[in-house]
Amino acid sequence: MIKIRYADLRPGLRKPVRSGGRRPVIYLLPGLSPAQRPDALRRLIGTSRQGHGPRLRVGGVAFALARDAATSAGRTGLAAVRGHPAGSAVLAAFLAAAVVCYSLVDTVTVRLGVCICG
Repeated sequence: MIKIRYADLRPGLRKPVRSGGRRPVIYLLPGLSPAQRPDALRRLIGTSRQGHGPRLRVGGVAFALARDAATSAGRTGLAAVRGHPAGSAVLAAFLAAAVVCYSLVDTVTVRLGVCICG
């Protein structure tokens, strides 16, 4: 499983793909444009095919990108909930509704009558 990390680098310096234990770690510059990001990843995959650094497979890189996008979207969403009172009020209302629904379902007993008409 490939990990994606972000590192601020000085101009002219680049961080190659490293092996963090059993997992390769790709370091990218934060704030890459949508056109620059796939270009940088394509270059990393190409150099790994030439034997520089650990082997990067396209499927693994695609999965790492999807996981990175989901993680960053989740972090942004949680930051918005923490930063705005309406977000926490919506979360509290959702949890309260879930507790009420559970308590209503828990108090009702369902009896199945078995009728063998013969």
